[in-house]
Amino acid sequence: MRYSGNGRLTSASTLTGVFRAALPRSTPRQVMRAVREQVRRRTVIWSVCSLVAVFVAAGLVVLMFLRRHHEVATPVPCKMYLKNLALCCQMYAADNGGVYPDSLSRLFPTYATDLRLFVCSQSEKPLGSPANVDQWSDYVLVPGRKKTDPPQTVLLYGRSRSHASNRMSGCNVVFVNGHVKWMSGWLPPSESSGESAP
Repeated sequence: MRYSGNGRLTSASTLTGVFRAALPRSTPRQVMRAVREQVRRRTVIWSVCSLVAVFVAAGLVVLMFLRRHHEVATPVPCKMYLKNLALCCQMYAADNGGVYPDSLSRLFPTYATDLRLFVCSQSEKPLGSPANVDQWSDYVLVPGRKKTDPPQTVLLYGRSRSHASNRMSGCNVVFVNGHVKWMSGWLPPSESSGESAP
């Protein structure tokens, strides 16, 4: 501080002293404490945001799993029915020189004794006439197959309209060796175009 010749503080020095006295003095310890408090608050905020993000991601994964599980579980009854039809076709081929039937109607009533076997249990479609099973059945038999065909040759498959929700996912397929498999991403050929399965 500067003093005047009479021993009194000058006006500028007085104002500076008062201003400095009014400001709180922070020690290095207080500064570090304030910095730690800010870091702690930011850490808590980031931790909460991270937990929310983890829970949202986990929820999305569970929803995707449940959706996929529903899509795969839906055609399971058809898979069981196709296994039974494949067995009927195997018995027919054993009695007819290794040649599979050209029509599902040939399986009834000698090899398939119940017409309900030709309709999926999840379908509400009424049973039709035994003479034209291929027209109302939920399953399609590919004609002209033999037991000597390559093992991965398709013999039977489920119609796409039987499970509309799974149309873009695939369908159950029976191969000439009797193996039944869910073919993800495989769609049956158009029934209106008359194309045969591969």
